[in-house]
Amino acid sequence: MLDRQEEAHGQEEAVCVGCGVRITERWFSKTQEGMWHSACLRCSECHQPLEEKCFAKHGHLYCREDYFR
Repeated sequence: MLDRQEEAHGQEEAVCVGCGVRITERWFSKTQEGMWHSACLRCSECHQPLEEKCFAKHGHLYCREDYFR
């Protein structure tokens, strides 16, 4: 579900789902929910960075531990 790092070539109008600010960096993260600044991609419960895997439920992203609680 998480495409670790994507190049933002041609994505000048991409907006981060987490903060709502336009993505201008060369690298960003992409999930089924949309595109994220890498720093904004965090668990909705514990707020830890989601660096490798994330799980979605009811429109929110979670780390493995919080998703299965």
